[in-house]
Amino acid sequence: MNPHLPQLHPYSVETLAHLKQGITPPADKEHIALSVGEPKHATPEVKSSALLDNIAALGSYPTTKGLAELRIAIGKWLGR
Repeated sequence: MNPHLPQLHPYSVETLAHLKQGITPPADKEHIALSVGEPKHATPEVKSSALLDNIAALGSYPTTKGLAELRIAIGKWLGR
């Protein structure tokens, strides 16, 4: 076992659960779940379209250093 494991911080969801102990939320407010779980909202159309348009490429991994287009886009973003 890794001897450095005790140095890790608690998992954020575990910390949140501890912080919420003994607290009663206001009854007139809608609950906002901040726990781990599946998404509760529909997938945005732009995301679905991009996935479907590129579904054939999901069968292979990109190069280790990533696609040139991705590296260029990241470089431009960092430059801003």
